[in-house]
Amino acid sequence: MPKRRVARPRVRVWVGAEGKPKTVEGFSFLPGLIAHTSPSKTRKEQLFNITLKRCGYAVVTKVPRDKLEEVKSVLSRVRWFVPLSRIAESEEHFAVAMEGQKVAWEKKSDRYHEKQEARIAEELGGNTQPGSGSRWGYRRDVISKTCQVEAKWTDNDFYSLVLKDWEFLRKQALTADRVPVYVIEIRPRALSVVLVEENHLHEPIPAEDIVYTFENPRTKKSFRVTHEHAELVAKEKTIKVVWGSGKSKRTAYITSMRRLLEGTRSE
Repeated sequence: MPKRRVARPRVRVWVGAEGKPKTVEGFSFLPGLIAHTSPSKTRKEQLFNITLKRCGYAVVTKVPRDKLEEVKSVLSRVRWFVPLSRIAESEEHFAVAMEGQKVAWEKKSDRYHEKQEARIAEELGGNTQPGSGSRWGYRRDVISKTCQVEAKWTDNDFYSLVLKDWEFLRKQALTADRVPVYVIEIRPRALSVVLVEENHLHEPIPAEDIVYTFENPRTKKSFRVTHEHAELVAKEKTIKVVWGSGKSKRTAYITSMRRLLEGTRSE
């Protein structure tokens, strides 16, 4: 007789900058929760998200396989097969989820992204966001009084910034009356830059400091921040970037953290 395929639970999860739904297959973790491979990671990495089955929001993210049982032990302290409004408003559920995330990531204090976020938070006088803003109640990597920051790094000599990602960050930040800021670090060169919009600085950057301008980069979908840009910024130079048209026209600067700290609009 042919083998019967065992049905596995499926859930629609929300991934990417625009929160696009994606159906994934997982396995039952606890009543109301399923575990599935993290959508942003490869199967080889064996990292799992623990997700609310009813709505697709992650409770704990990027759990190594060998930590699943420990995380389950923590999450089992509360009931998850309850109305979503109860979970969203529950301090107990949130505290348990935070503890589960800590268990999942313990002994990983060398994670580079966490160090980068901590450094930026210190420079801006802000706070890092648990799970890099991936879970409910938190948005983006670093929040300060005036800025909302997305932090990225790369081991290549360039980073491709997708304009839709920038627009999503911009919408989140402006909704909270904060300045949207992208921080990009080119690790091989030990250099970093920030991207900030022109109208969020007290004063325009002097024309003599702007080495060049490029418009509508890569058919308006993305543009590369390269090590050449970072080297110019390290010499106190700035690159102007312009894209879009009409009401959607954006003018931003690839510049330094120093200029951001000196020139960011304060409320």
